[in-house]
Amino acid sequence: MKRVNWLIGLLCSFLLVGCVAKSKVNHAYLSFVVGTNEKNGVYYYSLDDDTSKPELVDTLPLTSQALYYEQGNAVLYSSKVADTKGEQLVYHDLREDSHQVLTDTLFSINDIVPLGNDKVFLAAVEKGAESLAVQPYLVDLKSKELL
Repeated sequence: MKRVNWLIGLLCSFLLVGCVAKSKVNHAYLSFVVGTNEKNGVYYYSLDDDTSKPELVDTLPLTSQALYYEQGNAVLYSSKVADTKGEQLVYHDLREDSHQVLTDTLFSINDIVPLGNDKVFLAAVEKGAESLAVQPYLVDLKSKELL
């Protein structure tokens, strides 16, 4: 009986230790916006290199939210879009210097967080919402679908 208990204990230990997920961040970086009366600059700072200094990656007109999206070498920002009468998520491809509006149903965007795998988390309010409470949304950058 002692052997059976010992074997069960050993198996449980393997299961507990063997099922621990270990993930490693390949590259960490920080993105921030510095604004002036004339323009806003989106800066990128590598956290992997102690000697790295902030690098200007883009300048944008006055917007409420903006960040560098390293995976796509792009800047994601919120901007007033005339056709939608609201603040929408815009993708600025830095390689091609092109802008693409990704949403069309939002009233305002409070936060933009890239999640990797071409997904972006938004804290936003939809147009026509009964409440102005900020809600969570997920945007698929490939399909441009707002979930």
